[in-house]
Amino acid sequence: MRQCFIATHVGHLDVQQNDIWFKFIYHLHANGAVACSCNIKTGCFKLHAVHLVDCWIIFDDGNFCHNITIPVFGYAWYSMDMQSGGDSSLIMVYGVIALFLLIGIVVYEIIYMRHQRLRAPSPATKQKDPVAEKQNDLQQQIDAATAQLRKANEELRHLDEAKDEFVSMASHQLRTPLTSVKGYISMVLEGDAGTINDDQRRLLAEAFTSSERMVRLIGDFLNVSRLQNGNFTIDRSTPVDLAEVIMQEIENVREIAESRGIGIAYHRPSHYPVLYIDEDKIRQVTMNFLDNAIFYSGDSKAVTVRLYVNEGSAVFEVIDHGIGVPVGAQKKLFTKFFRAENAQKQRPDGTGVGLYLAKRVIAGHGGKVVFDSTEGQGSTFGFRLPIKKLSTAPKDIT
Repeated sequence: MRQCFIATHVGHLDVQQNDIWFKFIYHLHANGAVACSCNIKTGCFKLHAVHLVDCWIIFDDGNFCHNITIPVFGYAWYSMDMQSGGDSSLIMVYGVIALFLLIGIVVYEIIYMRHQRLRAPSPATKQKDPVAEKQNDLQQQIDAATAQLRKANEELRHLDEAKDEFVSMASHQLRTPLTSVKGYISMVLEGDAGTINDDQRRLLAEAFTSSERMVRLIGDFLNVSRLQNGNFTIDRSTPVDLAEVIMQEIENVREIAESRGIGIAYHRPSHYPVLYIDEDKIRQVTMNFLDNAIFYSGDSKAVTVRLYVNEGSAVFEVIDHGIGVPVGAQKKLFTKFFRAENAQKQRPDGTGVGLYLAKRVIAGHGGKVVFDSTEGQGSTFGFRLPIKKLSTAPKDIT
C-alpha cells in the first residue's frame, strides 16, 4: 500500500475514509507547509478544513496527484486507485453551500407562499363587484314592482267585473221603463189619446226619437256586458234583406238629421243579396254609423250612404264631411270607451262603446270594418260582409 502525503499551509485539515477519521502526522516543511501523512486504502476519502485551504496530494514515490481547494467549513472528495497508480478523478461537492442553498430555496418558497396567501382576500372579506350589486338591486326592484303590478291588476280585474255587473243590472232595470215610455209616446203620435196639433206632434216625435236612442244605447251596454262575460252571440238563423234594413234605419234618423239641417243621400239598390245575418245587431251597427255621421258633421250639410257589392262582399258605407278623426287617435278608435278629443268637444254625451261593439259584431259575421278619415275633412265608416259565407244559414241551425 502506497504512502500518501497531504500538504497544506494550515494544520486544520482532517481526512475521513469509510466513516473513520485518521490520525495525521504533521510535518513542517521548509517552505512553511504542513504535511500530514497517513496510510489510505484504495478508494475515496474526504478532506475537511475549517478555513479556505489549498492542499496537495503527494505520494511517497514523489508522484504529484492533484491540487484541491477546500471551501470554508467545506468538504472535498478525492477518488483514486492508489495501488495501480493510474489516473485519478476529483469530485468536489460543496456540501454545506449546497445545503444552505436548498434550505434557502425552501424557506423562500414558504415565505413567498405565505405572503401570497396573506395578500389573497378570503371569501368572507372578498370585495364585492359593484356591477353585480347594482344588478342585484335592480332585480329586487323589478321583482317588487312586478308584485305590485300583479296586485294592482288583480284589483282592477275585480273592479272591472263589478263594473260589468253593474252595467248589466242597470241596463236591464232602465230598459223596461224606457220601453214603456217609447210605447206611450208612439200611441199618442198615432192618435190613440186624441187629436194633436203640429207643434205637439213635432215635440212628441223628438221625444220618441230620443227614447229610441236611449233604448239602443242600453242595448249597446248590454251587449258589451255580454262580450265581457262570454255570452255574446250572433244569431244568423233568419235571412235578412240588408237593403231594406238600411232604408228603415235611415228613415228613423232622418228627422233628427233634418232638425240639424243635414240631408241624407241614399240610393237603394233594386236587387241585393239576401243574407243570413243577426238583424238586430246589424241594425245597431248601422244606426251607430248614421248617428255619428249626423252629430259629427259640423257645418257640413250632407251625409252619403252607399250599399253595393264589391269583390264578393256586401259593402255598406256612411260618408260625412265633418270633423274627422286625428291621426293619433285612429289606432285606438275601436277600443272600448275610447273617444277622440275633438269628438268629446263636439258631443260630450258620447259613451265610446258604439264603435267597439260595431267591430265585434262585424267580426262575428266574418266581415271587416271599413274606416277612413282625415281630420277636418270628414270620415267614412262602414263594413264588408262575405256574401258567399252569409248566403246560407249556419250548419248547426236546424
